[in-house]
Amino acid sequence: MPCALLALKAGGAKSVLKALFLALAVAASDQALMAAGPAPVNLGSTASFAILSGAAITSTGGGIINGNVGASPISGSAIHLTQAQVNGIIYAVDATGPPGSVDDPTLLSAAKGDLTIAINDAEGRTPVPTGSFLNPNGGNIGGLNLAPGLYKFTSTLFITGASVTLTGGPNDVWIFQCAADLEEGPAVQVILAGGAQSGNVFWQVGTSATIGTFAVFNGTILANDSVTMDTSSVLNGRALAFSAGVTFDGAGATLPSLVNPIQGSLQVTLDPPGAVTDGAQWQVDGGPDQNSGVTEANLSPGSHILSFTVIPGWVTPAIQNVVISSGQTTTASGLYVLTGSPAGSLTVDILPTGAVLAGAHWQVDGSAEENSGATVNDLAPGSHILSFTSTAGWITPASQIVMITNAQTTDASGTYTLIGAGLFGSLSVNLLPSGAVAGGAQWQLDGGSSQASGTTISNLVPGNYDVSFTTIF
Repeated sequence: MPCALLALKAGGAKSVLKALFLALAVAASDQALMAAGPAPVNLGSTASFAILSGAAITSTGGGIINGNVGASPISGSAIHLTQAQVNGIIYAVDATGPPGSVDDPTLLSAAKGDLTIAINDAEGRTPVPTGSFLNPNGGNIGGLNLAPGLYKFTSTLFITGASVTLTGGPNDVWIFQCAADLEEGPAVQVILAGGAQSGNVFWQVGTSATIGTFAVFNGTILANDSVTMDTSSVLNGRALAFSAGVTFDGAGATLPSLVNPIQGSLQVTLDPPGAVTDGAQWQVDGGPDQNSGVTEANLSPGSHILSFTVIPGWVTPAIQNVVISSGQTTTASGLYVLTGSPAGSLTVDILPTGAVLAGAHWQVDGSAEENSGATVNDLAPGSHILSFTSTAGWITPASQIVMITNAQTTDASGTYTLIGAGLFGSLSVNLLPSGAVAGGAQWQLDGGSSQASGTTISNLVPGNYDVSFTTIF
C-alpha cells in the first residue's frame, strides 16, 4: 500500500494533498515567532553529562546513552549501567563503579556544584512571568505552540494529550520554571520547529520529572529530585537530578549539540540628510558607530539592539529591536527630527473586542496605559515604541516602532490571539486521475478508516501523520 508522511502544523488551516497514487504534502504555515527569549542557562561542567544524579542510576534494559554519566555522592556500586550502554565516560566517586568506569570524586563534586548553580539560575530568572507565560493552558502545554521565553508553572507542568511545539530560531531560548513535577505523557513529543535547538531548552523542576513510554523529549532537565525515563522514551538533552536518582529505561539519551547558524547582516539608513551631515550615526548591540547606509556583517541570527547617536539640535530616534535572519541582510532606518518641530499624535486600536473586554491596553514609550481607540497627543516627531499589556488568556502582540509625523495623527493597531485558538489543523486529500477514483481509490490517515477523494479530516493535533492509499485492480 503506497504511503506518504505528512507533517501537519497548527493554525486552524487545512493541508491539501494531491496524489496520482503519489502524495504531495502541503502543510499549513504557522505564524512566524521571532522572539529570542532569555539568555541560556550556564551549565558549567555538567554540560558534558547526559545523566548526572545524586542517588542510584537504574536501568532494566534501556538503550544507548550518548554522553557522560555520573553519580555523586552515592557510591559507584549504585550505577547500574554498563560501559557498552554509554558512548562516553561513566564517572563514580569510588572504585566500586561499573567495569570501565573512572573514579573521580573531585570532578563529580564540581559537577554537582555547577548543577546547583544552574538550578538556582533557572529558578531565579526574572522578570517573573505573567499573562500567557504564567501557567499557560492551566499548566498542561500539550497541543500548544510556544514562542521562546521564560515560562513559569506554580504547580506540576503537564505535557499530555498532545505534543507541544517550540517554534523559534537556532539561537532562541526557552526556560520552563516548574514549582513541582514535570510529567510528559505516553507517546507525546516536545517538537522543535523553525530551527530551534534542544541545547537551548531548559526545564527547571522543583521535584521530579517523568518522560512517558514512547515519548520524545527535548532539552535539559534540571531536577531537584529524580528523573525517570519510561520504556522506549527518547531524550535529546540531559537528565540532571540533584538529590535523587535517574531511572533509564528509555530507547536512548543523547547530549544536544548546538549548530552554529549562518550569520546575517544589518544595513541602516539615517534621515534626513541634514542630521547625517551633523554627525548622525548608529550602533548595533552597543558596538562601534556606523555611518548611514553602511552594512554590518557577521551578526548572529536572532534579536539585536539598534541605537543611534545623540547630536545637538536633533531629537534622537528611539532604540529598536531588529531581528537578523541567517544568510540575509536586514534593513532598518532611523529618522532624526529637528528640535522644536511641531508635535504629533498616535491613535491605537486593539483587536479583537474580546481582548479589550479582558483588559488589554497599550502604551507608548512605556508611559500610562491607554484604552483601545484612545489618542495620545504631544508626541515628538520621530520613532516611538508601541507596546501592549499582558492579558490573561491572550497572547500579547509584539511591540512596534511607530513613526510620528509633525502635526499629524499616526494610526496603529495590535491584535491579540486567544490562547488555545488555532491549535489544530485539517487535512484534505484529492486523488487523481478520476478513473482511479471511479475504480474505488481511497485514502487513510494513520491506518484509520478509508476516505473518499476530497474528504477533509479536521481537529488534528499538529505533528507527523502517515497518509496511505488503497490498492485497486
